[in-house]
Amino acid sequence: MSHSPISSGDRDQEYRDGWEAILDLVNTGGSWSGHERNRCFLNTGGVRFADVSATSGLDFLDDSRCVASIDWDMDGDLDLWFAARTGPRLRFVRNDTRDQDRMDKHFLAVKLIGKSSNRDAIGAQVRLQVGDHVLVRTVRAGNGYLTQSSKWVHFGLAHATSFDQLSVRWPGGGVEVFEGASVDARFELTQGSGTTDLWKSADRKVLLASSITPTQNDTPPHRVVLLDRVPMPKLDFVDLDNTPQTLPGEGRGPVLISLWAAWCAPCHVELMEIKKHEARLREANLRIVALSVDGLLGDASDLSKAKAMANKLQFPFEMAVANPNLLETLDTFSKVLISLRSRTTVLPSSYLLDEFGRLTVIYPGPLGVEQLLSDVAMIQSRPTDEVAFPFPGRWLEKPRQMGALLTEIANEFQARKSFPNATLFAGLAEDLATRDSIAPEQVASLSEIFYQAGTDSVGKESWERARQQFEACVRLRPDWPEAHSNLGVVFRQLGQSDQAWQHLQIARELSPGLIQPHLILGIIRLEQGEPLDATAYFHAALRLKPDFPVTLNYMGVAYARLGQRQQAISHLQLATQYGSAEAEKNLQSVLDGKTP
Repeated sequence: MSHSPISSGDRDQEYRDGWEAILDLVNTGGSWSGHERNRCFLNTGGVRFADVSATSGLDFLDDSRCVASIDWDMDGDLDLWFAARTGPRLRFVRNDTRDQDRMDKHFLAVKLIGKSSNRDAIGAQVRLQVGDHVLVRTVRAGNGYLTQSSKWVHFGLAHATSFDQLSVRWPGGGVEVFEGASVDARFELTQGSGTTDLWKSADRKVLLASSITPTQNDTPPHRVVLLDRVPMPKLDFVDLDNTPQTLPGEGRGPVLISLWAAWCAPCHVELMEIKKHEARLREANLRIVALSVDGLLGDASDLSKAKAMANKLQFPFEMAVANPNLLETLDTFSKVLISLRSRTTVLPSSYLLDEFGRLTVIYPGPLGVEQLLSDVAMIQSRPTDEVAFPFPGRWLEKPRQMGALLTEIANEFQARKSFPNATLFAGLAEDLATRDSIAPEQVASLSEIFYQAGTDSVGKESWERARQQFEACVRLRPDWPEAHSNLGVVFRQLGQSDQAWQHLQIARELSPGLIQPHLILGIIRLEQGEPLDATAYFHAALRLKPDFPVTLNYMGVAYARLGQRQQAISHLQLATQYGSAEAEKNLQSVLDGKTP
């Protein structure tokens, strides 16, 4: 079978995998630096900074995004505003260090006004000569992620009570010296004036009381009603008597799959609530299957606890035991269908299927019986797209169509190496590919799923299944030479030489450098009793790979059938040297005067 590359390169795949990991991190509530305290480093004037994170009080556990500096209370030192992804979203940290020793710490603040340059003097450099030291500040239009600090240029002067020179290099390149400034004051510097204007703020009192923001735990959404009902694959499990069962059972009415555990207190509450309303739930013709997730790691005691809990509850509906494959399948749907979800399965979790076995509603957390009954009535009387949104409106951008959604599900199953389910959903998506206008990259991913499935079927010698899978592959990507070539191989195995010939010729035209089409075309002509024609195809294959023993063997057989004994011996001997056992047998036949 042909195994040439089917993607544009490993580096492209690594890039896509990286973005997939980032999106998965975000969708599961993760963070690039969550639970990592802020760090603050102090410039000591030497070759190293000092870590003052804890002593400064700035080492918050927030998932911080940015910090902006400003003399908010106008006391001569810089205060800080922090913004974070997590709560509290905004923090104000007031700097009181100068207040503690006001007479011994000094500052200078200036604001630039451009004339020939931009008004805010973005890009200007302010230089302050203090004895042997030169302090340099640059006016910037941004100070981090979605952050803008004050446009006031602030110089902390420590114990210095004066400075030697104040100058500005404006964005146009000109340097201007300003006179008249002094410490512990604010001045406006207007381009071209050479003098400073003392700036005084209006009297004001900023009263900001410190506070502690109460922690509020996020709660999962009450339910997720799907815009489109998604068909479910078969879910195999065993009941508490170890009898095999399968879901969904089409035509038996809607089904609720509820996941629970013996150690989960909210699960017990939910099961008791369901038991309490048994009559109403049965009247709604709802089948309920409560699947225990206990004992999945092979601990028999956990499973025993689940059975004991089931006996204690006297649950009136079906109780059974989940397995890893079933949970993996349900988690696949949750990952594709729910944008923001928990990294681990929330218990209890429930899934409502309609009478045709299509997933309709997901309950990531405890469910209410009244809501459940309402949803059961809804799925039997109304399309779910009418209730999938909390309010009416118009679409700015169309939601993904069913074909695209099925493609995402197929890709997720493929990534989890659940190949039967991947092929199942790829087939469903392929049926809708034309109607739903699936994006080219999604079409490519579908074809790769069928290609992999076809290759696996060939390995199992399931030729009819391989034919269906490779045919789906070339329908989606008619310009894929390896797929056409492999389909030709499969048709030959099925005894359908005409179809094999057609696809092998397509593969040869699409990719003349592919060996397999030349080789198999030659074999077909040899099998049809045309050894002379066969040698032309074998010659083409040998030009591409002269030391390929399979081609050398068939070329030797073709020459033998043409009566060219020396040519046959030469090629068969060469194939034998390259390790072909079949060529060794054929060589012996030719040496014995027989035609292989």
